[in-house]
Amino acid sequence: MRRSRKPPANLLLNEQFVATIQTNGTLGREIVQKLCRIELQSGKYRVGFDFIKPGLVVDWLELRLVND
Repeated sequence: MRRSRKPPANLLLNEQFVATIQTNGTLGREIVQKLCRIELQSGKYRVGFDFIKPGLVVDWLELRLVND
């Protein structure tokens, strides 16, 4: 029987799913992940997380402006 693995957390903007935060294979160390690119309109956004894995802590989140 195969067990399905749930992602540790989902990143949300205005309660909408943006990306999955994975921690598999990190051995408890801090990691930096490059996630998907999204296009945001000017305005205010509420950043949130849907924690699926108990005990996960997000200390830092950085959003960068990408010029193509």
